[in-house]
Amino acid sequence: MLLRNLLLVLSMIVSLPHIGRAQSFMSQGQSRTVELEKNYRVVRSSPRTLSEQSKFTSLPKELVGRFNDIGLLVLPVDAVKAQTDIIGIPLWFSRDKGAAGVLTTEIVVMVTTADAVKKIKSIGDVVSVNESKFKDGLFAVSFKSEILALDWSKKIAGFSGVKYAHPNFVIAKSIRTNVKLIDPAEPLFPLQWHLKNSGQNAGAVGADIHALEAWAVTKGSEDVVIAVLDSGFEVGHPDLQQVWATNYSEIADNGVDDDDNGYIDDVRGWNFQKKSNDVNDGWSAPHGTSVSGLIAARHNSQGVSGSCPNCMILPMTIPFDVLNEAAAFYYAKSRGVQIISNSWGYAVGTPMTDVVVEAINDVAINGRNGNGIVILFAMNNINQDDCVGSNPDISSLDSVIAVSSSSDLDKKTVNSAWGHCMEFLAPSQESMRGAITTTDMTGPKGYNNGMKPGDLADLSYTNNFGGTSAATPIAAGVFGLMFSLNENLTRDEALSMVLATADKVHPEVANYDASGFSRKYGFGRINAAKALRAVEVFRKYSNKSKPGKNAPIRRQ
Repeated sequence: MLLRNLLLVLSMIVSLPHIGRAQSFMSQGQSRTVELEKNYRVVRSSPRTLSEQSKFTSLPKELVGRFNDIGLLVLPVDAVKAQTDIIGIPLWFSRDKGAAGVLTTEIVVMVTTADAVKKIKSIGDVVSVNESKFKDGLFAVSFKSEILALDWSKKIAGFSGVKYAHPNFVIAKSIRTNVKLIDPAEPLFPLQWHLKNSGQNAGAVGADIHALEAWAVTKGSEDVVIAVLDSGFEVGHPDLQQVWATNYSEIADNGVDDDDNGYIDDVRGWNFQKKSNDVNDGWSAPHGTSVSGLIAARHNSQGVSGSCPNCMILPMTIPFDVLNEAAAFYYAKSRGVQIISNSWGYAVGTPMTDVVVEAINDVAINGRNGNGIVILFAMNNINQDDCVGSNPDISSLDSVIAVSSSSDLDKKTVNSAWGHCMEFLAPSQESMRGAITTTDMTGPKGYNNGMKPGDLADLSYTNNFGGTSAATPIAAGVFGLMFSLNENLTRDEALSMVLATADKVHPEVANYDASGFSRKYGFGRINAAKALRAVEVFRKYSNKSKPGKNAPIRRQ
């Protein structure tokens, strides 16, 4: 009897997929290695302090803290209760760089034939197969366990009629914000040196986007909608109440999907994390509010100004699983936006997934009826090359515009990324120098709680925002001004104009080449006034002989 039981146990072990720490999955045509923390599980929970977290796990604080920020708790397997809402197994994409995620029981599969779907459905370990509502041929396939999902994702990736298959990872995003305190003893607009730098805080006069000159041409148009994929928005903010794009095909709060787009009551955008129309919520709710103010805060005699003060914003709260992340980009496309601003990214060393890359490429190239959608991504707030390596930053994609940051002295900020994939700099704060002033959550819950030296008296605003998180929406607003002047611009035409008219700041250090490009400075600091002049000239001469679509200049 003992021998029979031993043989039974051994046969069960042999039949199981390999469950060692080192595992792999397929993405972007490559086999990518991950390290599973298989003795732990990630569960849904209310946020806790790191000291509370340490009671449950000996894992690094960087890992548990990243999950804690988004309401997830890491527990040993033996501490997980049967009724607990389990998300999956924590893993490292790159342990030395702190890039972490969660392996779930679900995989993402893109098929090209109906036979492939039948074959997947016949797998005994499959629990469900559901086609997405936003992309034909894209399926979410769930399995009986996380390990089975990972194991089958590699096998299914090799099936005939399958374009790609990979786990539907949950990945904690990092918002790309740096903060700094400054003396606020002036009205708010003069503090916005990124719009008009008159030398405040001993900055360089003219080290700005030249907004006043641009606004003499246009302050934007409500026909231009900039989607902001971020972490939460205070839609009732007094300086932002007029900026939110409305879906007039949807009747508010009737619990019905009136326009049959798969999103119920999405009158003011969508929360892709909680799958609801409440976009106020997010893992860092002040962030989306501050970003939105930099784009479109109105000229209404209060507070601050955005770089495109008459443009509209489509608010979208970012999810953490890659399938819904892709859905967000398709949703923005379906809402007819011209621009998508992303002040976030993955932790360094995190690989991009096929489903997200495919969505971004599709939207950037085919959006706006083939004219293309401008997609901007903030580069890292680290002095590093974001464009190289086996897992380069998401801003390195050819179909997106990579934005790094410049200081109030018109120099590249020290703690911002660079590389051949970057396009240009836009203003943000340098360490120990002027930060960016913008909208904040009302009351003490935002960046400005009134308790720090130099805080603004009005808690609805902050003078403490920065990083490439600030540079990116400022630049998004410039593109908004351009599309307001000529709605027929293609994505490539608009980008080419911005690159051609960017100011070649700090040339003695930048070392711009013959084409005007620098690996550290891109094509220079964006200039809204010059970009709009290029739009005017293009509109004048394009009626005579309109050039074909030119691909944006990229450095290899």
